Amino acid sequence: MNKEIGYCPFTTMKLVETNMELLNFYHDKSNLGESQEMRLSLIFNAVVLSGPENSEHVRKYNELSKEFQFYPEKMQRFLNQDAMLRFVVKDMVSNGHEKEDALQITFNSYVLEDFIMRDIYKTL
Repeated sequence: MNKEIGYCPFTTMKLVETNMELLNFYHDKSNLGESQEMRLSLIFNAVVLSGPENSEHVRKYNELSKEFQFYPEKMQRFLNQDAMLRFVVKDMVSNGHEKEDALQITFNSYVLEDFIMRDIYKTL
């Protein structure tokens, strides 16, 4: 069991998109009325957490999670280039959030949800 691996819906979805068997399972559960979050959680628990540490799925998940891991310094460089992200973080800090928390929330909410921002983030 791989308890040290953290669950990330975005990374799990990327893993599903790279494997036809997982993609079929994901769509089968959709037809049964399972929510997207439930399907991704099931796949993560069954394939990543319960799988052998050296399995292809675990290796790929770790690779994908490193690609889009939050780094405060990297996110700060992104803020220096993007006025909207700068505004969001500044607003959150002015409303009482710690700067690093504001950066993390902005990363999760804006960068991970937008393929163009993900591409820019990877180059920083």
